[in-house]
Amino acid sequence: MFTSLLRRVLQPKKIIQTSRRNLFASQQLFSPTKSDNLPEHSDEVLHAPLYMFTEEETMMKETVAKLAKDKIEPLVREMDEKSQMDPSVIKALFENGVRRSYYAN
Repeated sequence: MFTSLLRRVLQPKKIIQTSRRNLFASQQLFSPTKSDNLPEHSDEVLHAPLYMFTEEETMMKETVAKLAKDKIEPLVREMDEKSQMDPSVIKALFENGVRRSYYAN
């Protein structure tokens, strides 16, 4: 191991050449995509960005946030002390469309 390290220290020219070669390869890898094959204009959006929610997803997010604030938060301390989910929380989750909720028995 020491000899390998010593060789690297004594051969800086080779290291610089390797570094330049790696830099050039990474520049080619991450260069901007050419848009030659893309249509100039499209009336149809195929995919929305991942950070944008559909109207349905936004409604679900708001519903779950309200449910958590109004129904679950007041029971958290009690459920934590008992190490058990309150049945009313499970019922509220199912009533609000959260079907695959995890709960401990």
